[in-house]
Amino acid sequence: MLMMHAEGVNIADRISATELLFLGNAQLNGKVEYPMLKVSNKDQFDELIQKPGLTVAVFKADWCGDCKFIDPFMPEVEEKYANQLTLIEVDVEHTEGISEAHNVLGIPSFIAFSNGQELVRLVNKLRKSREEIEQFLDRASEVHGAMTL
Repeated sequence: MLMMHAEGVNIADRISATELLFLGNAQLNGKVEYPMLKVSNKDQFDELIQKPGLTVAVFKADWCGDCKFIDPFMPEVEEKYANQLTLIEVDVEHTEGISEAHNVLGIPSFIAFSNGQELVRLVNKLRKSREEIEQFLDRASEVHGAMTL
């Protein structure tokens, strides 16, 4: 993610989630990069999951080996699904209360939201493969599509 600091203050704490999404997908050398938006507080999280589109929260932690396992391929996954959904990263150690409020007991875990409502989840403590994640994102897109009919 783009590092956004000024005068020792994290700018991410001072702008809206929508503005963060715009800044999050940086265009470098004519190619759009897909650094997953890192949520820094509950207000940003709540704003993002209230959107009518499909938002998928990825719950992770820096110390989690299985979370690090998915890091190399997640930018490609994010790019593949860029027209269908928005992926956001929630660090369970730095966003107090969010994982507890959504009963996330294992990481990495994925929860899909639209209009503030949970649609589907992939929550357990097991390592996830790229195939499993993409199957989950396909399912989340199907559920979201069925809701918008």
